[in-house]
Amino acid sequence: MAKERAERKELPRLLRRVAPTFTKWRMDPRDVRTIFNPVEFVVFDGMNSAHGVHGISLVHFGGQNRAIRSLERTLRKKDCAWSTIRPKDDGSLSLEQ
Repeated sequence: MAKERAERKELPRLLRRVAPTFTKWRMDPRDVRTIFNPVEFVVFDGMNSAHGVHGISLVHFGGQNRAIRSLERTLRKKDCAWSTIRPKDDGSLSLEQ
């Protein structure tokens, strides 16, 4: 509970602090979502535009580590899949690919 309260308080403060960085990079701060691990942010480029999403960027401010190297290798090889997982009323999951 305390963790959730801290996140609710700190997350908006953090986003306000980094928003100028995204603006400088010509990214709409409203397109930015925070995940913190393994990357800090995911940017859905164009999400808040009339044309919709035209790209996805992973933003990591730290150094290289095993997880980041693995992500970079996977993305460079284009060895990724897209799927939508939706929870059903009975608790099971529906997978769409």
